[in-house]
Amino acid sequence: MALVWVFVFLAAVGYLFFIQDALPDHLAVHFDINGKPNGFQNKTDFIPGFLGFVVLMNGIFLALVLGIKYIPVALINIPWKKYWFATEERKAVAFEKLRMVMSLVGIFVCVVMLFTDHLIYQQNMPNPESAFPINGGVAVILVLSLLVIAIAIAIAITKPPTEE
Repeated sequence: MALVWVFVFLAAVGYLFFIQDALPDHLAVHFDINGKPNGFQNKTDFIPGFLGFVVLMNGIFLALVLGIKYIPVALINIPWKKYWFATEERKAVAFEKLRMVMSLVGIFVCVVMLFTDHLIYQQNMPNPESAFPINGGVAVILVLSLLVIAIAIAIAITKPPTEE
């Protein structure tokens, strides 16, 4: 999962650098429900701001993935907590499940940022090579959000095995 995360992160950052020269100096960066621009920004402000946001969000999830074992157990709220933290072996399994969930969310954030890069590019170019309808893209992101939530629940909220 870490390799997928790195790949999608590099794709989001790389795509931003790939399109930056083609973007106009004044960008449409926010759109209404009909896909019409209603917010604008200078390219010199947008590129570092967007890049900083992508790095910040990934940094937060990476910190959670790497630092989950240092969070006091009292601050962790998961189903069947007494079972999962009863022994060191179970605790290790619980932390691994939580790492997988945070990695999955990190991947999802990168995919959304990559898609957002492309939407901003397509809305600011007269003839983009590939174009997605903004409303359709938002609908896809919402469906993917539900899928990510379902997968995260399946990973993290696994009922403990019944003991004999």
